[in-house]
Amino acid sequence: VLYLAKVKVNGRWGYIDRTGQFVIDPEFEGAGDFSENLAYVVVKHIYGFIDKTGTIVIEPQFDEANSFSEGLAAVEIDKIGFIDKTGKFAISPQFGWSSFHTYQFKDGLASVEVDRKWGYINESGELVIKAKFDTADDFSDGTARVSFSDGFGYIDTTGKSIISRMFDQSQTFSDGLAAVRLNGKWGYIDKTEEFVIDPRFVCAWNFHEGVAVAALHEGGGWGYIDKAG
Repeated sequence: VLYLAKVKVNGRWGYIDRTGQFVIDPEFEGAGDFSENLAYVVVKHIYGFIDKTGTIVIEPQFDEANSFSEGLAAVEIDKIGFIDKTGKFAISPQFGWSSFHTYQFKDGLASVEVDRKWGYINESGELVIKAKFDTADDFSDGTARVSFSDGFGYIDTTGKSIISRMFDQSQTFSDGLAAVRLNGKWGYIDKTEEFVIDPRFVCAWNFHEGVAVAALHEGGGWGYIDKAG
């Protein structure tokens, strides 16, 4: 597999391989990471997509774009829609744009904005989880973090609330655990809503391959914890 990383040189973006050699020369105004063998690039302020040879495979024509996920990519032409890898719209532009959302399909669902609330559509563009959330993240581990005016919670892919307690702040589930903040301190819960690691950290991030980054004291530095805390 050819892994490429985007880099910026003299104000232009290109892509290097693991040896640091340019595979795609820095010629773009903007660029995204490769996902499903395609990456978005910006040419004359317009977004299109290239393959790993640097060939433009979807002509620049969009006001904004995000990476491909599960065969579709969100793009903006006045509104957000989703294209397939031929550049054709699989879901017509009809949703609001927010720079804080990725609009990526995960577990067959993507969060979208409808009338200033967030819900989830399927790959046919049908709104299958009602737009009733203040924010709505991508699904991860079969769950998604959502928020209401009184805090953050979690739903499953049917839209059912799986965590009834509301938290001050939270992260997505990863490796079966989610970092949550309660009364100013961060800890980790499992999907039964039980604290596996009691809230005692001033900052905490997602688990990845069994470890997570956390800090016990303000200004005291960061360390790594295991799932026992």
